[in-house]
Amino acid sequence: MRPNSPLLFRNPALMTLLIVVSIGGYLGASFFTAAPSEPKNITGDPRAWPQRAQQSLLSPNEEVRVSAILEQLTIEQKVGQLIVGDISTIEPKDLVDYPLGAILAGGNSAPGEKAYAEMEPWLNTADAYYTAALSNQNVEQPIPPLFGTDAVHGHNNVLGAVIFPHNIGLGAANDTAIVERIGAMTARALAATGHDWTFAPTVAVAEDPRWGRAYESYSQDPERVRVLSRAFVKGLQSEPIGNGMILGTAKHFIADGGTKGGRDRGDARIPEPYLANVHGAGYYGALESDVGTIMGSFSSWNGTKIHAHKYLLTDILRGRMAFNGFVVSDWNAHAQIPGCSVDDCPLAINAGIDMLMSPWDAKDLYQSVLRAAQSGKISEQRLNEAVKRILSVKLKIGLLDGTMPSARPGARDKEALSGSAAQALGREAVRSSLVLLKNEDGLLPLPSAPSKITVIGQAADSFSNQSGGWTLTWQAREIAKEHFPFGATLIDGLQNHPASRDQDILFDPDDSQRTLPDIAIVVLAEPSYAEYQGDTKSLRVPRQNRAALNALDRLSKADIPTVCVILSGRPLWIEKLIPKTQALVAAWLPGSQAGGIADVLLGETEQGMPVDFSGTMPIRWPKDRLFAVKDDEEILFPIGYGLSYN
Repeated sequence: MRPNSPLLFRNPALMTLLIVVSIGGYLGASFFTAAPSEPKNITGDPRAWPQRAQQSLLSPNEEVRVSAILEQLTIEQKVGQLIVGDISTIEPKDLVDYPLGAILAGGNSAPGEKAYAEMEPWLNTADAYYTAALSNQNVEQPIPPLFGTDAVHGHNNVLGAVIFPHNIGLGAANDTAIVERIGAMTARALAATGHDWTFAPTVAVAEDPRWGRAYESYSQDPERVRVLSRAFVKGLQSEPIGNGMILGTAKHFIADGGTKGGRDRGDARIPEPYLANVHGAGYYGALESDVGTIMGSFSSWNGTKIHAHKYLLTDILRGRMAFNGFVVSDWNAHAQIPGCSVDDCPLAINAGIDMLMSPWDAKDLYQSVLRAAQSGKISEQRLNEAVKRILSVKLKIGLLDGTMPSARPGARDKEALSGSAAQALGREAVRSSLVLLKNEDGLLPLPSAPSKITVIGQAADSFSNQSGGWTLTWQAREIAKEHFPFGATLIDGLQNHPASRDQDILFDPDDSQRTLPDIAIVVLAEPSYAEYQGDTKSLRVPRQNRAALNALDRLSKADIPTVCVILSGRPLWIEKLIPKTQALVAAWLPGSQAGGIADVLLGETEQGMPVDFSGTMPIRWPKDRLFAVKDDEEILFPIGYGLSYN
């Protein structure tokens, strides 16, 4: 998904080729040399993909009902179902002339003048689109649109909502029960604001930490990705809320985490068995929980854009993998197919994309798809197939039998957004996600005896640093403490914890006071980022941490016991820092409830219950100056590594 930024109209440079894995075996034809009108026919060996049993999404009676609805729709209505536009350009009144299948609110789109909003404006917006669609007197059978958003770690565009750890932290926790509960709580939060659909979870296997979306991946371990993807979708889609259930999206099909150099929207040059068994794992997990939609990837496989890859989208995904929901494109991703543009791309639909996401050009795209359907460029059979899949999903989640969003039983559920249960779940998830990398002489848990403790590093009091991208805004760079009335930073958690009441805790963000405490806690962090803006050529600790890094040197020379806490969406080069610290903690991107970090550092919850480190490495942590490593000699901390007090 993309937010509201005109930069996204620009086509990126040609994607780089090759991948760290030996190519071997099958190489697909390069799409960059294909004729602009049609992609080359690409086939492979489907035996690489585990065969799933085919089963219908609907009961026999539901099948009859969907077929009857389909027969009533005009070609204009059918075409409309294939398109989703953004609330920034599509008004409710537009649905009379453009009966779109879905409306979305991108990363920087929200009711009002900001990129985020409170619960009531979201509900009013959902009502407006729903009412406009169903009051359309120009059609015999009006169909309500889906209302989608990127709720990727909680309902992250709602002011005051609890923000859960990003997926890399949940991968470190590796706790299916917690992930399932987060999915269920997110579903309740979406229903509270009138949303039907979230573009989550990301089920990528991030092989290179330079990728700007590495934190959206649960793990480099395909099996860990599979079971956690299954758990999240199960929680998200399992229980009816109001008139139906919330719709999930497994993304981005496929191998977006396996591109050369970790480049977002790059090229995965890998053989088909590796594609299937490594990068297919998360999709098989999500399909085990009947995920309703799958989003295509901006990236390519062996030179061919996934959005144009009929073999993968149709033969494999619908055939071998037996997916029976619908496939949605990413934000204007169809425009990157040679021969296509933002407002014209029958190639993507013919390849297997059922719904095209065109945030700003939905009206023009609607007209071009209509012309293609009328002329036969998109066959009647393909059009009906796509529409039937979309209608089937809408029926299954209760949208075709529902009521106005604000009148549904799940509406206005403030508890799901920011209540005590949501806060407690967020804090529990943070505790479970922390990985203890070093604990020399048992420095942690922090002593209960009175001590002078200095916390250094601006990130210790930054919701932007601790939450990462997709938090209120796309890049989450202009958010402040007042935006999180129910949250806590690390310093909040330490200073307000009952277990620290006898401690003298000083917060010195820039090490300006240069004290020599009994114990120091130094917090390092990355600036927030999302998608390609997070792609990097280096894993150096960012320059914003200069004062904290200098403090580590100073404290080490003074023999002050020091705990280093790292807030990041990926491993950073810390090999030279390890000798300067007695304790080292990977805290990932914990979200709004960072008080959970304080719980584990102090060894007990706010309620006085003992708590220990339980997280393990979800990704290989490379030694300095290395990136996507597999050789044991190049790994600082392997997958599965994690210490505890016990």
